[in-house]
Amino acid sequence: MPRHHWRRVRSSGLPTLLLVSVLAGCQLGEPADELPSDSMYVEVMARLSLVHAQLVNRDPAAADSARQAILEQFGIEPAALQLYARHHGDNPEHMQVIWEAVSDLTLALDSIAKAERATSDTAGTSDIPDPSPDRDGSP
Repeated sequence: MPRHHWRRVRSSGLPTLLLVSVLAGCQLGEPADELPSDSMYVEVMARLSLVHAQLVNRDPAAADSARQAILEQFGIEPAALQLYARHHGDNPEHMQVIWEAVSDLTLALDSIAKAERATSDTAGTSDIPDPSPDRDGSP
Protein backbone atom coordinates (compact mmCIF):
# COMPACT_ATOMS: atom_id res chain seq x y z
CA MET A 1 0.00 0.00 0.00
CA PRO A 2 1.53 3.37 -0.93
CA ARG A 3 2.49 5.55 2.01
CA HIS A 4 0.08 8.38 1.11
CA HIS A 5 -2.84 5.93 0.99
CA TRP A 6 -2.10 4.75 4.54
CA ARG A 7 -2.20 8.38 5.74
CA ARG A 8 -5.63 8.81 4.15
CA VAL A 9 -6.93 5.65 5.80
CA ARG A 10 -5.51 6.68 9.15
CA SER A 11 -6.82 10.24 9.01
CA SER A 12 -10.29 9.21 7.88
CA GLY A 13 -10.57 6.13 10.12
CA LEU A 14 -11.93 7.88 13.21
CA PRO A 15 -14.76 9.67 11.41
CA THR A 16 -15.73 6.41 9.72
CA LEU A 17 -15.69 4.59 13.04
CA LEU A 18 -17.80 7.33 14.64
CA LEU A 19 -20.24 7.28 11.72
CA VAL A 20 -20.65 3.51 12.04
CA SER A 21 -21.16 3.64 15.80
CA VAL A 22 -23.63 6.55 15.66
CA LEU A 23 -25.65 5.04 12.83
CA ALA A 24 -25.55 1.50 14.23
CA GLY A 25 -29.01 1.87 15.74
CA CYS A 26 -30.54 3.64 12.75
CA GLN A 27 -32.73 1.73 10.37
CA LEU A 28 -31.45 1.86 6.82
CA GLY A 29 -34.13 2.72 4.33
CA GLU A 30 -34.00 3.22 0.61
CA PRO A 31 -30.67 4.16 -0.95
CA ALA A 32 -30.11 7.91 -0.82
CA ASP A 33 -30.18 9.89 -4.04
CA GLU A 34 -29.33 13.30 -2.63
CA LEU A 35 -26.16 14.30 -0.83
CA PRO A 36 -26.77 16.36 2.33
CA SER A 37 -25.08 19.75 2.61
CA ASP A 38 -22.01 20.14 4.79
CA SER A 39 -23.98 22.11 7.38
CA MET A 40 -26.80 19.54 7.46
CA TYR A 41 -24.31 16.71 7.87
CA VAL A 42 -22.49 18.53 10.69
CA GLU A 43 -25.68 19.37 12.56
CA VAL A 44 -27.21 15.89 12.28
CA MET A 45 -23.98 14.05 13.12
CA ALA A 46 -23.30 16.30 16.12
CA ARG A 47 -26.76 15.61 17.51
CA LEU A 48 -26.48 11.88 16.80
CA SER A 49 -23.03 11.82 18.43
CA LEU A 50 -24.40 13.51 21.53
CA VAL A 51 -27.26 11.02 21.80
CA HIS A 52 -24.79 8.18 21.34
CA ALA A 53 -22.49 9.51 24.06
CA GLN A 54 -25.27 10.25 26.54
CA LEU A 55 -27.72 7.40 26.08
CA VAL A 56 -26.45 4.37 24.20
CA ASN A 57 -24.97 2.62 27.25
CA ARG A 58 -27.48 4.00 29.73
CA ASP A 59 -30.73 3.47 27.84
CA PRO A 60 -30.41 1.88 24.37
CA ALA A 61 -34.15 2.12 23.69
CA ALA A 62 -34.16 5.85 24.46
CA ALA A 63 -31.07 6.24 22.26
CA ASP A 64 -32.87 4.53 19.37
CA SER A 65 -35.91 6.76 19.82
CA ALA A 66 -33.78 9.91 20.05
CA ARG A 67 -31.78 8.97 16.92
CA GLN A 68 -34.97 8.35 14.99
CA ALA A 69 -36.47 11.65 16.19
CA ILE A 70 -33.39 13.56 15.05
CA LEU A 71 -33.42 11.93 11.62
CA GLU A 72 -37.14 12.61 11.22
CA GLN A 73 -36.83 16.21 12.41
CA PHE A 74 -34.14 16.90 9.82
CA GLY A 75 -35.89 14.81 7.17
CA ILE A 76 -32.79 12.76 6.48
CA GLU A 77 -32.20 9.04 6.12
CA PRO A 78 -29.15 7.21 7.50
CA ALA A 79 -28.32 6.20 3.92
CA ALA A 80 -27.89 9.89 3.02
CA LEU A 81 -25.35 10.32 5.84
CA GLN A 82 -23.49 7.26 4.64
CA LEU A 83 -23.59 8.56 1.08
CA TYR A 84 -22.05 11.83 2.27
CA ALA A 85 -19.24 9.98 4.06
CA ARG A 86 -18.53 7.81 1.01
CA HIS A 87 -18.68 10.79 -1.35
CA HIS A 88 -16.17 12.82 0.68
CA GLY A 89 -14.12 9.86 1.94
CA ASP A 90 -11.36 10.44 -0.60
CA ASN A 91 -10.90 14.02 0.57
CA PRO A 92 -9.34 13.79 4.05
CA GLU A 93 -8.77 17.54 4.26
CA HIS A 94 -12.48 18.20 3.77
CA MET A 95 -13.48 15.48 6.21
CA GLN A 96 -11.03 16.81 8.80
CA VAL A 97 -12.75 20.22 8.66
CA ILE A 98 -16.18 18.57 8.82
CA TRP A 99 -15.29 16.37 11.80
CA GLU A 100 -13.78 19.31 13.65
CA ALA A 101 -17.08 21.13 13.10
CA VAL A 102 -19.01 18.05 14.30
CA SER A 103 -16.81 17.85 17.39
CA ASP A 104 -17.15 21.58 18.13
CA LEU A 105 -20.93 21.48 17.78
CA THR A 106 -21.18 18.30 19.85
CA LEU A 107 -19.23 19.98 22.66
CA ALA A 108 -21.44 23.06 22.45
CA LEU A 109 -24.62 20.97 22.53
CA ASP A 110 -23.24 18.95 25.44
CA SER A 111 -22.50 22.14 27.39
CA ILE A 112 -26.04 23.35 26.77
CA ALA A 113 -27.48 19.99 27.83
CA LYS A 114 -25.40 20.02 31.03
CA ALA A 115 -26.59 23.53 31.86
CA GLU A 116 -30.19 22.48 31.21
CA ARG A 117 -29.73 19.38 33.39
CA ALA A 118 -28.31 21.51 36.20
CA THR A 119 -31.31 23.82 35.91
CA SER A 120 -33.79 20.94 35.70
CA ASP A 121 -32.15 19.16 38.66
CA THR A 122 -33.03 22.12 40.82
CA ALA A 123 -36.54 22.11 39.37
CA GLY A 124 -36.89 18.32 39.72
CA THR A 125 -37.46 17.52 36.03
CA SER A 126 -35.95 14.93 33.69
CA ASP A 127 -32.18 14.82 33.20
CA ILE A 128 -32.32 13.60 29.59
CA PRO A 129 -31.71 16.50 27.18
CA ASP A 130 -33.99 17.25 24.28
CA PRO A 131 -31.92 16.42 21.16
CA SER A 132 -34.14 18.48 18.88
CA PRO A 133 -32.57 21.42 17.08
CA ASP A 134 -33.48 25.02 17.70
CA ARG A 135 -35.13 26.40 14.61
CA ASP A 136 -33.22 29.69 14.73
CA GLY A 137 -29.99 27.94 13.73
CA SER A 138 -28.28 28.16 17.12
CA PRO A 139 -27.22 24.98 18.93
